[in-house]
Amino acid sequence: MEKIKLGVFGMGTRGRDLARDFLKQGCQLVAMCEARESELKKAVELFGEEVACYTDFDSFIEHNGIEIVLLANNFQEHAPYAIRCLKKGIHVFSECISNGTMAEGVELIEAFESSNAIYMLAENYPQMVFNREIQRVCKGGSLGRLLYAEGEYNHPTSPNDINFAKAYNYSVTHWRNYTPSTYYVTHSLGPIMAATGATPKRVTCFSIFEPISGDLPTAKQNGDIASIMVTQNDDGSVF
Repeated sequence: MEKIKLGVFGMGTRGRDLARDFLKQGCQLVAMCEARESELKKAVELFGEEVACYTDFDSFIEHNGIEIVLLANNFQEHAPYAIRCLKKGIHVFSECISNGTMAEGVELIEAFESSNAIYMLAENYPQMVFNREIQRVCKGGSLGRLLYAEGEYNHPTSPNDINFAKAYNYSVTHWRNYTPSTYYVTHSLGPIMAATGATPKRVTCFSIFEPISGDLPTAKQNGDIASIMVTQNDDGSVF
C-alpha cells in the first residue's frame, strides 16, 4: 500500500511528537516547516536529512506531493493555514484549535465545503490514556449521574525561570504572553466534556491579576496569571 505523503508545519516538541505518531500509522514524512532553526535542527536529527526543510509556509505548501498537512504551529493561528491547504486540495489535521475568531470559523467552513479535501480537528488531551479511562468509567454508569467535576491545567514554574520562558514563550509576541488564561481551556475543560458528554451553556469566569515586575520581555503582558471558570451545562451538571 502506498504511503500517504505528510507535511508538518511547526516542528516544536508537539509537532515532532505528532509526526512520529503519523509515521506509526503508515505515513511518509516528506516536508517540514519551522521558522526556528534550533527546532528545525532537532527535527532533522530525528527524521533525517532526506526530509525537505522549509522556513516559510509559502514554499512549504508548494512542496511536490504533499497530501496532508499537520498543523502544529501557534494554537490560535491554524485557520489561515488550514484554509490555504483546503483550497489546494490538501487534507488538514489541525492539532488544536480550529480558529481564533468567529469570522475565521466561517471562512474555514466555507473553504472546507468548497474543497474535496478532508479536515480533522484533533483536540489531543481527551485522547490520552488516563482521560480515556475516565471516560470509560463515566460511561459505565458505576458513578451514577455526574453532577460536579473539576479540571485543571497548570504550568507550575517561576516567572524568573528564563529557560522555561525561552522554551514556551520564545518571542515577545508569543500567544502565551498576551492571551487571557480563560482562552486556553482545551486541556482542562476538554477531558471533562469528553468523559461526561455534557456541553456548557452558561459560563462565569474570574481572573487573578498579578503583573510580573522587572524587565522580562517574554513575560505575560496582561498580568492574568490564572483564572477560575464555572460552567452550567446542558445536563444540569456544574464544572
